[in-house]
Amino acid sequence: MQEMIGKHPLVDEFLCFDNVKSLLFELEDLSDTSAFLLDVEMPEINGLELAKELRKRQINLPLIFMTAYPEFALESYEVSAFDYLLKPISQDKVDSLLERLNSLVPQLEPVIFFQLEGLNRVYQKDIILCEAQGHYTRVVLEKHELLVKESISSIKDVRNY
Repeated sequence: MQEMIGKHPLVDEFLCFDNVKSLLFELEDLSDTSAFLLDVEMPEINGLELAKELRKRQINLPLIFMTAYPEFALESYEVSAFDYLLKPISQDKVDSLLERLNSLVPQLEPVIFFQLEGLNRVYQKDIILCEAQGHYTRVVLEKHELLVKESISSIKDVRNY
């Protein structure tokens, strides 16, 4: 699977994690992530439980499950699965999936991640103003404000604020 996806022309980068703890630890560095491909059967925690944890953390990116077990398909839609692929997975299915994801990507809203208590996702469209305050940045949103322990120059992808 890694080879089929990683070499596809629509894929800029494909990251593979050996375990759930590594993925959860790296979440804040995955701000450019477009989707998650999860195996239902994984060590430590299954893909469905991981998906629930991602949703709990307000990560609303497309989730694609792959498995040899069709009986988990209905449960995958409880976490708004984008797709559920049964193994063995052909290159045609991978190509079709990536085409559908690619058509979705322009519709995804630009997001900025801030580290406060946990990881906070802020959609750029919701930002009214970013203002430098020493080594902090005040981020004004429609309904509330955030004081982020980052200089304004270190916040990536903040444009026109």
